[in-house]
Amino acid sequence: MSHWTRACSRVNICRAVDPVMRIRINKTAGISALLLMSAMQADLQAGPLNLSTELMFEQAHATRSGTVHKLNLSIVNKLDAELSDDLGLHGNLRFNHDRRDSNDYSQERSYGHYSRPHYIGQQGKLTLQELYLDWQMGSGLLRLGKQQVAWGETDGMRVLDLVNPLDLSEFVLAPFDEIRILVWMLNYSWIGEEYAYQFLFIPDTTRSYVPNGRFQPSSPLVTPVLAPSQAAGAQDPVIYPDPGGRSGLKYADLGLRLGRSLAGRDLNLILLRQQSHEYLAVASLDATGQIRTLTPTYFMRHLAGVSYSEALDEFVFRAELSYSPREYFYQRIPGRGSGLNRRAEWRYAAALDWYGMDDGLLSMQLLQSVLAGSATALVRDRVDTSLSLALSQNFLNQIYRLDLSLIHSLNQKDGLLRASVLWNTTDHLSISLGVDSFYGEATGLFGQFRERDRVSLIMKYAF
Repeated sequence: MSHWTRACSRVNICRAVDPVMRIRINKTAGISALLLMSAMQADLQAGPLNLSTELMFEQAHATRSGTVHKLNLSIVNKLDAELSDDLGLHGNLRFNHDRRDSNDYSQERSYGHYSRPHYIGQQGKLTLQELYLDWQMGSGLLRLGKQQVAWGETDGMRVLDLVNPLDLSEFVLAPFDEIRILVWMLNYSWIGEEYAYQFLFIPDTTRSYVPNGRFQPSSPLVTPVLAPSQAAGAQDPVIYPDPGGRSGLKYADLGLRLGRSLAGRDLNLILLRQQSHEYLAVASLDATGQIRTLTPTYFMRHLAGVSYSEALDEFVFRAELSYSPREYFYQRIPGRGSGLNRRAEWRYAAALDWYGMDDGLLSMQLLQSVLAGSATALVRDRVDTSLSLALSQNFLNQIYRLDLSLIHSLNQKDGLLRASVLWNTTDHLSISLGVDSFYGEATGLFGQFRERDRVSLIMKYAF
């Protein structure tokens, strides 16, 4: 258990929740769910209505102890309705019930007021995953409502894919489309003869969800380092609860993308202003330099970036680059100032996909983060490098699929190995079996979960 985690448990206010919150009904989620269910049952004479349902059962066992980590049943209802020639409605309502895990009611602090899920007892949760209107306006499209936007060209590297916050309740083990938390936004795009434009306005204050329990972070890369005497248990600091993102129009996230496609090449310029999705703990010190309080704080981020992709015979090259003049990182030596240092950061990623295999794909990716100035006072290195390798191969007309992947940090020498086999038994039913294995020292981003290796079974039935 990290000193940060131990302090949270001792003070008991790190993620304290009023008991009333545990039983109150989330009116916004309830009303939204009723609207969506009503739309599903309505006779929409303006156009066709498409309803679909997916049942998913997930079971995960710890490989070391055999303990059941997850025993989850999900029901997902999707709605696609054509209200008129220019207007469409899309919705997704999800119910989860996990017999092996209790609801973390403090998760509500991560959500904006109109985005919170509705908890049902200790194991049930009802979530309006998405609900938006598409309005075709000539060459423009206005998408208004709860949605996700994925910018950038790489998979999971998150150089430019920063629009949506993340649900880290299972770290990065869930599919990335499920890890993104959908938020309410105005999303307008326009396609001209040579250029395409996209504008985002996001007043939703939803931030990334960092869990308690099994996948609670403990690495010094993402949690504050305490002074040696405090680490020995002299006196834990007071840790204030997460206040959530700041609300108000002046704190709304803004995004702009300008794109152009030319002879098989796609180029995009991106500008983004947003509140950070993950908080950092700002320290206050006493006269002896001991940390007395830690206050979760969200900083404003301004970022500029570019993405590029090009098809080259059997290969596809993908790349993206970003620059942020002001990012904050934890100090290596505690007891100095706020415990954070500010640096400008360059991030870039490059990927190469090979489609030369028969019904298969081999993908290689490189990610580097480079800080301006010295990093001797920081927990992280000035240059941080990660690699990923993924192989996907279909067999027997895509009845079976084998997926193998590796993510490895060159700096921390830790990573994640994954393997899964998918069997599409029918057009409606699929079964997959997977293994996830973390390795490395506990101080690394992946190594901190080296005791969380698991074997999982997933069954999906769609109709």
